[in-house]
Amino acid sequence: MQAIQEAAAAVRTKKLLDQESIHSEMLTSLIRALQECDSDTEHHVRRTQIMGAELGRRIALNDIQQSRLSLLCLLHDIGKIGIPLEILNKPGKLSDEEWALLKTHTEKGYEIANSNNELKQISEDIRHHHERWDGRGYPDGLSRESIPLLSRVIAVVDAYDAMVSDRAYRAAMPQEKAMEELKRCAGTQFDPYIVGEFLRMLKEHPEYARTGIGAAGAVSVVRAELPDVDDAQSEQGNSVHPVPYCRYLLDDSMRIVYVDENFEPMTGYTREDIRTMTQADLIPEEERTAYLCQTSAALAKSPLVFQEHKLRRKDGTDIYVFCYGRVYYDSAARAERSEIIIANIASTYAMKMLADAEQSKAQTRLRYWERTYRADPLTGLLNHAAFRSDVELKLLEGNSRIMMLMMDVDNFKKYNDTYGHHSGDQYLILVAQTLLASVREGDYTCRMGGDEFAAMLFFGADASPELMKKRAQQIFDKVNLTLKSTKEGTGISMGAVIAQPETNFNQLYEKADKALYAAKRNGRSRLVIS
Repeated sequence: MQAIQEAAAAVRTKKLLDQESIHSEMLTSLIRALQECDSDTEHHVRRTQIMGAELGRRIALNDIQQSRLSLLCLLHDIGKIGIPLEILNKPGKLSDEEWALLKTHTEKGYEIANSNNELKQISEDIRHHHERWDGRGYPDGLSRESIPLLSRVIAVVDAYDAMVSDRAYRAAMPQEKAMEELKRCAGTQFDPYIVGEFLRMLKEHPEYARTGIGAAGAVSVVRAELPDVDDAQSEQGNSVHPVPYCRYLLDDSMRIVYVDENFEPMTGYTREDIRTMTQADLIPEEERTAYLCQTSAALAKSPLVFQEHKLRRKDGTDIYVFCYGRVYYDSAARAERSEIIIANIASTYAMKMLADAEQSKAQTRLRYWERTYRADPLTGLLNHAAFRSDVELKLLEGNSRIMMLMMDVDNFKKYNDTYGHHSGDQYLILVAQTLLASVREGDYTCRMGGDEFAAMLFFGADASPELMKKRAQQIFDKVNLTLKSTKEGTGISMGAVIAQPETNFNQLYEKADKALYAAKRNGRSRLVIS
């Protein structure tokens, strides 16, 4: 039943993508709206669709996933129709507030897609296409394999096309530099497996390179994923730094009569705006009564007031401020005045420490979830997807000699049928524990599925094939000795392959699997090194 529903969804998706179909009218309207934000949208999405389709074939996406990816290439940035044009096309650096608003396009896109039955299938992929492999992305800080697969794919394809295209805030870069940037960001911003396959695809298909590209120097993959912060605030352990503040004056009727040069950056209001403004206009309407009552009570006791309150900026957003106020007589104006000084508490060291503490808790929860998500639930070893990604990153780094081991428990089905599934599970756990104890720190171990396991061994660049083969033999002997010493224990068959230059994970896997098959074909409990 589920297969039928998925197939029907794939057919509907293809109808959406068919420009001759009446089902695509809604899609055309959305693309037209997005094109109002970015005139290059039509060309950009077509380029990403072409590259995405080829990349999808390389990483073995099924037909349903390919259709969803094609739709995602069209609509991953649909949330930008809710972002002001002056921010999208701003040539200079974005302010913190502008960055915060720009980053909401992922959530806006999620809401748009989730409200439509045909687009709901890609809503999560849209929401998470700016998550980072290291967990420092947005909006939810997902990491590694917890990020949806199609989100990881579009992140790489979209970033590459953005780098080799002119943007309002920077010139295009040459294809070679864009590829270097993707490689540099593999394992931090991007899934290393996706990057590895994409880079190999570009080398095999030079026609995907943009022509007429400028020779600008390397820049970051997108506008910086996080806005720059002041050095004084970013330096860890420095608890002494200036806090942004502004000063303004009120007359005896609480009208604003003067503001300093910092008032507009903090509140958004200009000197023209304040001509008709009172103090109450800076306080959210729902909190004005409480603010006025508390301020009046404080002034009844002292001409000085120090309190914390919420301030509403011109754009409708709220910030919390520390507020110092005093009432004094202005001899020049011959009138009573109130001097107000406010500081944004988000910039204080105390708030930074609180935010860091909360972030640390969140990171702890995230790392726990990540470990759970990447681990095989029975044995605790890496699962297939996590193993593949970690190995691909090592292959991209290119500074190690690598050997892959594939192993299979001999006659496991017979053992399982004889002693039951519970005993069979315990036996697989013993295999995993023995394998883990046999490899060195820094090597990777994995349960590929069922009774198949794998390991990736890393050696120095000058390691000889003889040394590597000897290491494989030691692991094979140790695991076999342990298993055969148990009651009715069987043993393992193992295939091994040494990685050659430019080898990718899939090629290693296929060769190691063939070596394993040869070991089983020749009588089991054997090691065959390709």
